[in-house]
Amino acid sequence: MERIAKETYEGKLKPGELDPAHIQKTYTELHDAASKGSGNTWLKVNKDTGAPSLESLKMQHNLYWFSGAKDYTMLTDLNSRLVKNGKIQGWSAFKKEALKLNKTYNKNYLEAEWINAKQSAKHAQNWQEYQRNKDKYKNLKYKTQGDDRVREEHAKLKGIVKPIDDPFWDSYYPQNGWRCRCYVVQTNEAAWEDAAMPDITEKDVSPEFRNNVGKTGQTFKESTTHKGKAHPFIQFAKEAAKEKEVNKLFFKLNQAKAIKKLVNKTAKHSEIKNKITFNTTSIKHAFNQPHKNYDIKNQMLPYIDTIITKSEYLGFSTYKRNEAFSGSRIFKTIINNDESYIIVRETWDGKLIFYSISDSKKVAIGAKKIIN
Repeated sequence: MERIAKETYEGKLKPGELDPAHIQKTYTELHDAASKGSGNTWLKVNKDTGAPSLESLKMQHNLYWFSGAKDYTMLTDLNSRLVKNGKIQGWSAFKKEALKLNKTYNKNYLEAEWINAKQSAKHAQNWQEYQRNKDKYKNLKYKTQGDDRVREEHAKLKGIVKPIDDPFWDSYYPQNGWRCRCYVVQTNEAAWEDAAMPDITEKDVSPEFRNNVGKTGQTFKESTTHKGKAHPFIQFAKEAAKEKEVNKLFFKLNQAKAIKKLVNKTAKHSEIKNKITFNTTSIKHAFNQPHKNYDIKNQMLPYIDTIITKSEYLGFSTYKRNEAFSGSRIFKTIINNDESYIIVRETWDGKLIFYSISDSKKVAIGAKKIIN
């Protein structure tokens, strides 16, 4: 924080700019919290798809977006303290102001955010389990810890039973407040009729917590859905049009992660004789490849080595634009519930190099299975 204050004071970090290092540190803390909340399984590769769950990828993105929004909010607050009584403060006085903000944003706030990220990951993981078991247990029951620390407004929700797919859980699935300890259990108890439901006000569940993290992947709410509102940091950053800038930083983070993990590594598909290789150029190309699910596609790229092994092999397609390649091997996978096609280039001597992922069905036209 002292480094940020110094750069702000000297004009090196200008008003409106972000500090990527601070964003990364915040994100790392929240990412670690989510890992602990899920028992280190929230980004575990699914044995059937070769990729983490869609919800966990969305949560990862949400944590980074929040970290960027928080950084922008904190730096705006810091810049507002440069001038006092019409004069620029001296360095010592400004440094004291910065360290006060450090305690507020990076200790007090971060502690509550860390707990929220940890609990949200746990609840998101539980939601997937509830969905898998809903044929046996069709309803969910709202529970509190039942001690003297339960806030009065959450005690009002205690005991409510609703079907797992009821819209009620879109707004009131835990967490329902900062440091909330509420949870749900699966049950076959009779669902409550609407007439028996309590009147739930903004004092009971804040609009910024009206969310189902298991469905949206949003630890920190991003929109006004379900009579809610975005977290104040996110709303403030949105109004300043900072989302695109934060997304660029997240893009770079995922690209670096993919390059570090995949370069010099190979993948093997059961229907292909030769192993598939990866290089920096092809990975960068794949990241820049247009796609209707562009963000999710790029989050999945660090896992492309395992995704390929679980993808459907469609066949070999001839390639006439480059004399270095005889054609492409085409594989079909699913990204955000939509069909996508993995393209692996093949050289004339049989070497296979991962190339890109496309959402165009034209890629698969003419692909034919051949004897390897």
